Amino acid sequence: MTIPFLSESVLIEEISYIVGGGSYPLGGATAGHFPFSAAYADGAALDYFATDSTNVEFASGTYNAGPNTITRGTIIASSNGGAPVTWSGKTRPLIRPIASGGGNNWFISFSVGGTFSSLTTDGWDSNYELFNVVAPATLTFPINFSTSPSPACEVAPVATAALTLQTIHSGTPTTVGTITIPAGLKVGSFSVATALSIPVGDSLRLYAPTSIDSSITGFCGTIRGSYT
Repeated sequence: MTIPFLSESVLIEEISYIVGGGSYPLGGATAGHFPFSAAYADGAALDYFATDSTNVEFASGTYNAGPNTITRGTIIASSNGGAPVTWSGKTRPLIRPIASGGGNNWFISFSVGGTFSSLTTDGWDSNYELFNVVAPATLTFPINFSTSPSPACEVAPVATAALTLQTIHSGTPTTVGTITIPAGLKVGSFSVATALSIPVGDSLRLYAPTSIDSSITGFCGTIRGSYT
């Protein structure tokens, strides 16, 4: 199981010699990283990501300076069906915090390096699919994705370019909004009429029709929301 698109701190990483459940004893920073003690005070709340490349646990926790441990809190998602992972004595999971300042932020970035015609059409509905991601936790977004930076492109379209945002539940797509870049402009906007909530297991998808203006080049953007 993987939990993509969650903003991890790439500076802090420690190995843990945990056996079973309970708190994570921290066994020292890995090469090129700092220990938790370099960034967190005793009793600090944090979200963490633990993995041994097979098992995964994403949860809230508390850093304890005295015993140098992380106490498990609420499990947000895991490879154990949402329950705490029971680690064997042979596994050595790596523990990383979700970046401070990111809090419960979730994001996905997307880009088209050239024109859309350079992409392969999606076999599902024959459009140009930019992404289709499964929610690892309940995701929420404000009206018009107001916390996201404006989408943009390198070469402006001759005709207005519009892309479609969908949610997918049990294989059934629902259009929830659009991304539009007006003719002659390099900066566009999101249009999502209501606040959006995507439950665990549902998907968020972005696609462009094959009829999209052929001159628009270097289309890119980031969608930012939060998880619970």
